[in-house]
Amino acid sequence: MAFQDAPVDHLTRRRIEAQVLKPLIRLLEERLGREEARRILSQALNSISREDGRALAERLGRNDLKAFRDHVLPMWSGSGHMDLEVLESAPGTLEFDVTRCDYLVLYRELGLEDYAEVLSCDRDWAFLEGFNPDLRLRRDETLARGDGCCAFRYTSDR
Repeated sequence: MAFQDAPVDHLTRRRIEAQVLKPLIRLLEERLGREEARRILSQALNSISREDGRALAERLGRNDLKAFRDHVLPMWSGSGHMDLEVLESAPGTLEFDVTRCDYLVLYRELGLEDYAEVLSCDRDWAFLEGFNPDLRLRRDETLARGDGCCAFRYTSDR
C-alpha cells in the first residue's frame, strides 16, 4: 500500500506493521540471529519507505526541501504523535528536534523497543532517498538511543 493511500493514520499503520512483524522478528532471531534479523527487516522496511517517499514526491509534483517542509513536517507535527520544535527553516536548511515520540512508546508497549530504530527511525533516510536523493539528513541523536531528542538536520544545495 502506498503512503498516500493509507486509510489509517501513520501511528496506526506502524502499530499494525509491528504487530504483524513481531512474530516474524522473533522467528528470524531464533533461526538467523539478532543481527541478521535486523538486517533483513531493515532492508524490507527501507524498500517500503523508499517507495513511500517516491509516491509522495509524485503526488506533490515536486520533491524539493520546501515541498518536504510544507507537507511532511505538518503531517508529523499535526498528528499529535510527537512533539517537535523547529530550530531553523530557511532555503536549503530544515532543522528540528523531536522531544516526544509516540512511535517509541508504541514499540515499548509491544516489547520491540530494541527494534525501534529499525522499525521507525532508520527508515527516514530511505524515505528521503525516495522523495529526493539529493536531500540530506543528519541525525546524531535519537530518543530510541536514550538521547534527549531526535535531532533532525535536513539540507539541500538547491
